Amino acid sequence: MFFGPQTTKHVLILTAAITLGGCTSNGNDAYNTTFNEPPRATASKVQYSHDVRFDGSSLGMDERERLEGFLAQINLHRSDSVYLIAGSRSATGKLLLGDYLSGRGVSIRSPRSDFGLKIPSADSVSIVVRRYVATLPGCPDWTGALNSYSNTPSSNWGCATATNLGLMVAEPGDLVHGRDAGYADGEAAVRSIDLYRKGETKPLDPEGLTSVEGSE
Repeated sequence: MFFGPQTTKHVLILTAAITLGGCTSNGNDAYNTTFNEPPRATASKVQYSHDVRFDGSSLGMDERERLEGFLAQINLHRSDSVYLIAGSRSATGKLLLGDYLSGRGVSIRSPRSDFGLKIPSADSVSIVVRRYVATLPGCPDWTGALNSYSNTPSSNWGCATATNLGLMVAEPGDLVHGRDAGYADGEAAVRSIDLYRKGETKPLDPEGLTSVEGSE
């Protein structure tokens, strides 16, 4: 049988068509082109509460010990949001408890009108602590296809990074939103820019610089 140039051309076209047809999606996960959201560490808000009962206008020793036990159990730290909710006859107790907590370096926040907390009994004050807790992704995750012919990431892609971030973040609330930069000294900032534009900035003092030698 004779294969001329025209026949060879037809064979090449047919071969290319078969090859391309084999590369199309056939329902196998290996050909899936869907880009899945990479795993990430998340943060959710939790709440702790403790009622402190006042005998008249003083905090008894038993209540003080219960309060100290509560604070130690939840490991109160500076990023927590702390609120005080007073009963109908505990306005003075709220002030005393606020002073007591302030002496421990705890800042008390004012609850909003839509705070949605239950008012304690008349002679008690509720201390409410809210904080963010980091939740790690379910890693490792090899539930997806191990081979992808569409060059999409595997289901385990980014797992180590997300887990490490969740483990080392100091304040889990940073995973939800950034921190407020706070107030800046506008006068100092303007003066610095003005000196820079005038060429009056102070040069670096070479004698005040230190060098660090690396070890081989």
